[in-house]
Amino acid sequence: MNQDASDLLAAMRAHCTAHNEAHDDDHITLSEIPAPAYDEGRRGDHLALRFAQLGLEAIERTPVGNLLARVGAAHDGPRIVVSAHLDTVFAPDTKLTVRRDGQLLHGPGIGDDASGLALMLALAQAWLAVGVEVPGELWLVATVGEESVGNLRGARELAEQGIAGRPIDAFITLDSAVPGQIIRHGTHSRNHLITLSGPGGHAWGEYGVVNPNLVMAQIVAKVAGYRPPRMPRTTLNCGLLHGGFAPNAIPERTEGHLNLRSECGAEMARLDAFARAAVAEAVREANDRRTHGPELRADVQITARHGGQTPPESPLVQAAVAAARRQGWAISHPYSSTDANAFMPAGIPAVCLYRGDGGGEHTLEEWYNKSTRPVAVEALAETILGWFERLTQDDATR
Repeated sequence: MNQDASDLLAAMRAHCTAHNEAHDDDHITLSEIPAPAYDEGRRGDHLALRFAQLGLEAIERTPVGNLLARVGAAHDGPRIVVSAHLDTVFAPDTKLTVRRDGQLLHGPGIGDDASGLALMLALAQAWLAVGVEVPGELWLVATVGEESVGNLRGARELAEQGIAGRPIDAFITLDSAVPGQIIRHGTHSRNHLITLSGPGGHAWGEYGVVNPNLVMAQIVAKVAGYRPPRMPRTTLNCGLLHGGFAPNAIPERTEGHLNLRSECGAEMARLDAFARAAVAEAVREANDRRTHGPELRADVQITARHGGQTPPESPLVQAAVAAARRQGWAISHPYSSTDANAFMPAGIPAVCLYRGDGGGEHTLEEWYNKSTRPVAVEALAETILGWFERLTQDDATR
């Protein structure tokens, strides 16, 4: 790294440190605005206001709900996107009040991914204050649909449509709480939303009709009996189950959600096929056992996140590794399922990077260490500058 770049990075870190309390205010305000799946609009509205107040340009809301803004002037050169997702896993009525405890901020979603959104704002402020110039464009994008049943709809739109008709050249999502963690492998995943419907009735008087809750329990038990390998790492989960309204009533309808993941596409296909067969078998057995009433009806909606990887020789990965090493962080490349998954199959370099220390994700006890925000900004900025530098060098050697 040349001295000019080193000076810029030091100045950006110093700016973030000096304004860290103000960044806390942004962080807390965003975190306390509910943003459940398919209802991210209010959080996006506030972020759009902050983008405008910071002087970002070309602010736009896309048809699917993503929020885009350019940091600095337009340029014909390559485009890199820094992104974080707007949505959370929490229900609309979840109490989102943030509690301060020294350097720690506590609250549902304070890390995943309100900290990524706040880090984008901190990066933009420092970038503009220091006057960084690059031979291309830096864009910030707040995506929708990363969590739960969102199926990466925001990231997919960006990967397919680009920005203003132009494709992007690299993508960074801020969704890791581990310094030095450079996620360049996308986990394969399948989500099975299973809906079972029957006639319902009194638990005593109509006994013998198909019972959707009992059949769903059998489906979950069958899938839980799958023995996933330790390598490649493969997991299965049932995170949502609901049906019925009274203990002495046979429910008319029940829903269950299976989440299946694997590092390996072939193993993902095997687990997916096992789950499909379990549903079909449980439904067939239930219909055979019934003594009266109509057959159980099953509707299964399956969505997929395809895996992939960004090669280690990619300028984006190399730049991220160099930035992490300069901080003295241990480098790791774990598998994960993030917005980066939408770009890897399309051949667009994409990684998931550090947004500051935190823990307890997807729980009410989530926390974030605000003292790690300035170094996260510095490492992120170095990754961006390093990517542009490597592209310039590659062009010069052609």
